Amino acid sequence: GIFCGISCGAAVLGMLDYAQRDVARDQQLLAILADTGERYLSTELWV
Repeated sequence: GIFCGISCGAAVLGMLDYAQRDVARDQQLLAILADTGERYLSTELWV
């Protein structure tokens, strides 16, 4: 897995949704994940 933040998960989900609808098989997509999940370890999201 990739240890990233919530916004990165949203970026990947958006990219996958876009890929299913509007991308040809020979095209490639890139999502830049510029966040880490480290700050969320002390929140209830990881309990």
